[in-house]
Amino acid sequence: ALDALANLGTPNALRTRFALVYDPKTPASLVARALPALGREGTLPPNDLEGFFHNASPAIRAAALLSLNPKKRLPDDVKLAVIDRLEDKAPEVRRAAIEMVAQLGLRASVTKLLALANEPDYRTEATLALTALPDPQAFPIYLAAIQDRSPELRRRGEAALLAVRDSVLP
Repeated sequence: ALDALANLGTPNALRTRFALVYDPKTPASLVARALPALGREGTLPPNDLEGFFHNASPAIRAAALLSLNPKKRLPDDVKLAVIDRLEDKAPEVRRAAIEMVAQLGLRASVTKLLALANEPDYRTEATLALTALPDPQAFPIYLAAIQDRSPELRRRGEAALLAVRDSVLP
């Protein structure tokens, strides 16, 4: 039904979708399903999506993060809020934040990603994010990545090593 409303594109359909995400009685799973389309379309601006980063439901927080459009410019406070979600208590929110800092190219997140790359639960996701943001500080992470079993991780680790090699080698 949400997809049908999104496809209608009428003002009434849009009002209905907004009413749905802002109604406190709407189940979290439904809000989480509605947010990505609104964010990607640009009908729900990033600063409004940022308000959902603080929702009690981890599903809504994760959906709000994944609703940001990496092709559009974000206000600095929204970028900082995305980086702050790297410390969220809920694993699904942390994973969504890891994905988004890489997609958004948020270099200010490197220090937190380095810490997450040393946590077994987030090692792969954080390493992949660090390979998308080549930084000399992550050199040991890239070295470990090229020895991983995952071909994607090895390939991306190698690309990141090549990107930072002049910064780390004498």
